[in-house]
Formats: sequence, C-alpha cells, structure tokens
Amino acid sequence: MNRLHFATLTLLALAGCANDPHQAARQHAQERVEAMAVNGYRAERDQGLTLAQQQWVVAGQVQPLALAFPGSGTKLPLIVYLPGLGEGAQAGARWRETWARAGYAVLSFQPLAFDADAWQSDLARNADFKALGHAHRAPELQSQRAKRLSAVLAEARRCAAAGDALWSRVDFDTVVMAGYDVGSLTAAEAAGPARALLLLSPLPLDSALGSQLTQPLLMIGSRRDDDLIGMVASPAERTQGFTKLPPGHKNLLLLESASHALLSGAAGQEDATDGSTAVATPQAARSSRGKGGSGGGGSGMRHRGGGGAGHGRDGDAARGGFDTAARSQALAIATVSTAFLDAEVRGSRPAREWLDHEAAPWLRSLGQWQQE
Repeated sequence: MNRLHFATLTLLALAGCANDPHQAARQHAQERVEAMAVNGYRAERDQGLTLAQQQWVVAGQVQPLALAFPGSGTKLPLIVYLPGLGEGAQAGARWRETWARAGYAVLSFQPLAFDADAWQSDLARNADFKALGHAHRAPELQSQRAKRLSAVLAEARRCAAAGDALWSRVDFDTVVMAGYDVGSLTAAEAAGPARALLLLSPLPLDSALGSQLTQPLLMIGSRRDDDLIGMVASPAERTQGFTKLPPGHKNLLLLESASHALLSGAAGQEDATDGSTAVATPQAARSSRGKGGSGGGGSGMRHRGGGGAGHGRDGDAARGGFDTAARSQALAIATVSTAFLDAEVRGSRPAREWLDHEAAPWLRSLGQWQQE
C-alpha cells in the first residue's frame, strides 16, 4: 500500500468517526486504556500462548482442566487457579492468559463437580441463591476440595515425569496458588508450600487460617463486589481481614467499581456496562456454561501470537462496548497481578520498584493500593 492510499484510508476512517459519536467514544476510550497500559508495569517476558483443554481420570473421576502455557521456555513457575462457584476449568481466562504471556504455566480446574454444576441444581432453578451459597459453604466440602487439589497436582507431576510435552516444562518447586471467590479459600488452605498466594474477590479468611499465610500475598477486591447468593454480607467483608494478616509482602488492590463478574476474569466482562454479575440468573449461567464456561472436553491444543501481558490489546478489548472504567480496572488487575508475580516469584527488581513506588499513582482514582 502506497503512502497516498494509506493517508486516504486514514482520512476516511477519521471522517467516519466524526459522523458516528459511538465510534468516536469507542476510539477515545481505547486510547485512554492504551495510554494507561503504556505507563504501567510491562512484564519482563512477552510471549505467545499455548492453550489446551484436557480431561484426566483422577481417583476414578473425570477431571476437566484448562492449561495456559507460554509459547516457549522450561522450568516454568506454575500457577494453580481455582475458579468460583458455578465456574469450570476455563474460568478466569483473562487473568490466566495474561500470566501465561508473562512466562508462567497456569493450570485451572474446579475441584468439585458439585461446585461447577451449581447452576444446574434445584436451588438455582428456584432462584434460592442464599440457600445455594450456604450449601456450598459447608465445612466438609473444603476437605473434599483440598483432597481433589492434591490428587490433581500429583497427577500433573506424574505426567511431567512421563515426559509430557507441556508438564515436563513446569517447575513444581515454584508454585503459586490463586483462587476466585469460593476458590480463594481452597487456594489459601493449600498455600503452605506455595511461593505466593493470589486471591481475587476472596471469601473472608478466619483468623486461624489468616495467621498461617506467611508467604507473599496479593488480595484483589472491589467496593462494588456484590454477588446475588449472599456469600458475604457486604463487599467490604471480603477484604476486611487483610490488616490482620502476618506482615511481610502483603498487598491489597481495592478497586472502586469492578463488578463481581469483572473480578472473575471472564472474557468480555470489562465490556459490560450494566453492572451484571457472574450469578445474574441460573438461566444465564446455564447458557454461558453451554458455550464452554464449565471447561473440560478433549485434549486439543491451540496457539496464540504474542501480545504483552496486561497491555489491553487482546481481542476482547478491541471489540464491542466502551466502558472505559471497567476496561481500566480489568487492566489494573492484569498489570498489578503480573508485577506481583514477577516481584515475588522471579525476584524482579523493576517489578518490586514499580509496586513500591509507582503502582499507587498509576492507579489514580481506579482504586487503593495498600502494602503491609
């Protein structure tokens, strides 16, 4: 394409924006998010993706998994991501792919089919969400989740020892536990040998469990983190235990307006402008689940090209909606969590300095950054 032709197309595009206020707003919003991305922390590694879905048989039960690996590299730190209620293995796609692009291997799965199928229950069909939440908070379920987690990790080690193409690239001595909503408790309870802990929209940690969390921790919440099933009385309850945690590399990102759904990392949630949550209705949940929300199925593998972690340039950010606040907060989660991982897992000095000196002013009105 010659320069004259390119200039003509550019002028036509600009003219189109001028005649379409919605397109102009989209363009302006995208420019603001991209400017924020340029000025934020950029991962030291910027790679393509290898994405895979697998089904294992673990302790006689089928276990769907979703894997997000960098396109290359060995001795990869492993992030184990545990989804929230009603979510399956492919949940949290935005965060998982961000971390994988930054050079981390990410394993996601829902330990209990009971949790993954929450929206198929009679309680969900009857819209009795509070009873549903109470049922899934039963203490005995936590031991079942922990047992399943241990069994899946043992199987992953076995695959690595057998020379599996993906698992043989993992450093099982460098593991990060991460979880969203109900998955946050399982992640916290299994964090003993973990290098770091990352909790999104966490359920409240009791004092006994909190006192055991001595590793570096990043807690991410929001002042608008409501959910319809009453897992907590208020959004503030999810992060109120932060100040009681043992000091030492404890970090809190408290956003101003991120919804419960946005915190889940579901692709496209930052484009929603209606404040919808991940548990709007059982019907909506069943619909999204049928489109792949529950994970599992096959062992296919696909690759994606490069694009920086947290740079706001992937497919979801480029199409639909123009809720700048939501996009900016999604970018904040991706950027801050990647900096946290690089600082605590890789010992990156630039990441540590960014968190200590630049994260708070970079966030501006998006939220609060607190370190203990």
